[in-house]
Amino acid sequence: MIGMTSRGQYLNPRFVIAATRKAGRRVLSRQGAYVRGIARRKIRRAPRGVTRDVHGRFQTGNERVSSPPGTPPYTHTGALKKSIIFGVGEDSVVIGPTYSEIGRIGHTHEFGGTEPAKRSRKRANNWVLEIGGHGPVAIKNGKPVFAKLRTAAQVARARQLAKEIPGGMTQGKPRRRYPRRSFMGPALDEARPTLSKFWANSVRSAG
Repeated sequence: MIGMTSRGQYLNPRFVIAATRKAGRRVLSRQGAYVRGIARRKIRRAPRGVTRDVHGRFQTGNERVSSPPGTPPYTHTGALKKSIIFGVGEDSVVIGPTYSEIGRIGHTHEFGGTEPAKRSRKRANNWVLEIGGHGPVAIKNGKPVFAKLRTAAQVARARQLAKEIPGGMTQGKPRRRYPRRSFMGPALDEARPTLSKFWANSVRSAG
């Protein structure tokens, strides 16, 4: 970044700008990973074997329990935690749950709101009706029996039965109201005092 001539030293702004941009993407990536880690830690597994009664007190049961309003949401499957990612742009980084993984529920938890009702939908049977695959081979007591298909005769029988067996149904959900259970905002607030430290010596190392 420093040039030398017979007249002395000079600062090369082109190298400084290039080094700063290179360091910036590295710093933003580290900051994004840091905030993501804090956000993921704030989302904990839901307690097992407990639920709340009408007075908000915990009691034993099999129903899922929700975190208290105003606190980060619980995760029941781990999907919400895993969905939190970050992406680095030219001069910014975006951190949060990705829509392709969990839909808009992450946004609903963060700010509060209503999730629209979901209709029941038909689910196609996913059998592999060929030798080595899996499918229906018989009907007993009105219910299909499934097995691995080992012969051409079994495949032919399975294909015939498959025409008579309807696909399954994915159960819908009613309209649901969620209180605010922020996790990204609190994660950023917790990380804020540390974020500037990622810039220490970054441009020098990028040169």
